[in-house]
Amino acid sequence: MHILIAEDDTSGRELAAYNIQNMGHTVAEAENGEQALQLFQKEPFDIVLTDLKMPKMNGMELLSRIRQINPGVVVVVMTAYGDVETAVAAMKEGAFDFVSKPFSRDYLKIVLSRAAQTLHLRRQVADFEHRLKGVERTIVHEKGGEMDRLLALTDRVAASAHGVLITGESGTGKELFARRIHARSGRDAGPFVPVNCGAVPANLMESELFGHARGAFTGADRDHDGKFLTAQGGTIFLDEISELELSLQTKLLRVIQEKEVERLGDARPRPVDVRVIAATNRDLQTLVRDGAFREDLFFRLNVFELHLLPLRERRGDILALFEHFLKLHGNGRTFTIGPDFSALLQREAFPGNVRELENLAKRIGILADRDLLDAATFEHVVSRKPKDSARTGLFTPGPDGIHLLDLERDVILSSLEYNQWNVSKTAAYLHVPRYFLAYRMEKYGIQRP
Repeated sequence: MHILIAEDDTSGRELAAYNIQNMGHTVAEAENGEQALQLFQKEPFDIVLTDLKMPKMNGMELLSRIRQINPGVVVVVMTAYGDVETAVAAMKEGAFDFVSKPFSRDYLKIVLSRAAQTLHLRRQVADFEHRLKGVERTIVHEKGGEMDRLLALTDRVAASAHGVLITGESGTGKELFARRIHARSGRDAGPFVPVNCGAVPANLMESELFGHARGAFTGADRDHDGKFLTAQGGTIFLDEISELELSLQTKLLRVIQEKEVERLGDARPRPVDVRVIAATNRDLQTLVRDGAFREDLFFRLNVFELHLLPLRERRGDILALFEHFLKLHGNGRTFTIGPDFSALLQREAFPGNVRELENLAKRIGILADRDLLDAATFEHVVSRKPKDSARTGLFTPGPDGIHLLDLERDVILSSLEYNQWNVSKTAAYLHVPRYFLAYRMEKYGIQRP
């Protein structure tokens, strides 16, 4: 857990921090209430341990301000012996518990353990409530693995009001994390509006994001609010933000800074209250250096960064995810995963990440001859993927048939390689719009090597 200690007595604060760190937690220290509030506003904490009598801002005021920012945080107050009435008053204002100074390490450990259990139960209840609202989706993962740490960080970030940049390869679940942040923020009663910046033609993106007034251009026969105004009071999720043109990056930056949107053809701007979550599968810092992405916009978006690891770097999640997808796409069948199938499954590279793993589960739900999944089943289903046939221009029909979607993916890969990974040239080569190709690349988890 991440714990904030607010205490003006230096020796007492340092001793408490030392003991808490030895319990396995991370600690930040503040010498008064004002400094503690500043730290709390900059980074998320699970528990706040605060003295009641401090200079500049006392513990009661700090408690009140913290609960305004994040009502779910657990606050434990420290009080001198004989000042129990003040501690009880603090608990009436929302403090979880109090400890009388001086206190032993063992007693502090008991109080923090109770606080951690309470925090865990609150989060379990919140999980259930958020899923009932329909925005949040279940994030399946191996318990006790790296994803547990990332989810805990995500929940702390969600409680803040700052922008979030989610990075990671295609198919790693960036929208799932964006939905979780929205569902666990103070904006969960508002709308969650996703936008794929690579799937909308460039000449339509400005209207798509910011809206237009009737008559603003040919064909604008009625007013259109755009995604930002649609997301009023909630969250907008800008997926593949790296695909946004520079001119639109400038306008997006202004919207974020000024908190107002000017629709095309409108004479006056409109106030907008929206939290922005962006995502990309590309290295934005490299794009900034190359002049393809605005540096000031990058820093506006990247207050918090959540990096999602590819599936090949969290192999402990593969089996849990696969079992989950089999239940969803097994057509009512109950499969048993044999040890040889499991071993083969966890050796796969899965360049398309979770999306590719889900597609495999779908194919097995249709094609598996038996409910026991073994090495033969794996070979029967996975070996159907054609190897390099599209790249040589050859296609040899076989008795088992072929998956058209796999063939399309190989054609796109071959064309990108032929055009040296220039997306615009490849789109022209394939006689499709650029946004159509960008969508297909995202769908199949295709990235430049």
